[in-house]
Amino acid sequence: PEKYRAGFVLIKNAIEYLDSFFYNGTAQEDLVNRILEGIQFPNEFCQFASFQVLTEAARHFNPIFQTNYNSSFIPSILEYIQSNLAISQFALESLSYMISGSNNEDIEPYLEVLYDSMISIFGQIPIQAQVFDLNCISELIMKSGQQIENYYQVIMPVLVGVIQMEELTLTLSAIKAFSMISY
Repeated sequence: PEKYRAGFVLIKNAIEYLDSFFYNGTAQEDLVNRILEGIQFPNEFCQFASFQVLTEAARHFNPIFQTNYNSSFIPSILEYIQSNLAISQFALESLSYMISGSNNEDIEPYLEVLYDSMISIFGQIPIQAQVFDLNCISELIMKSGQQIENYYQVIMPVLVGVIQMEELTLTLSAIKAFSMISY
């Protein structure tokens, strides 16, 4: 497991220097397959490292990476989060970058499942993970466009509830989400 994790750490740190290599279709496919394997690896440190690679790839290669691989990663990330609520922070961070780097039309097919998932897990995850959950909700609001009308009634009670909790870190993230709504 240590060598496996170390490989992910090396890739994460090298991504920004290997543009021409990773823009080769087969190299990206190999990276995607390795990340998906890492998410399923039975060692949580390897899982965390694979999510860190995914976050870097999503940040560095957007929106091409998201356009090509949302269909691979979004279901896998959501499944991981549902199965590992207590340790979902890295998965939610990766998901946040996948959403933010996506073109609106690339995230649109996933809006309903993403909103449902983010809202349903909110109170069940640690506070630091809740920050990333709220970041995902903020990014979804930005990507929703006119479809925000479909989710407004579900989002608002969650955001209001967060502000009433008086947890500063969460309140700031909820305010960010509020500011994205141009209803």
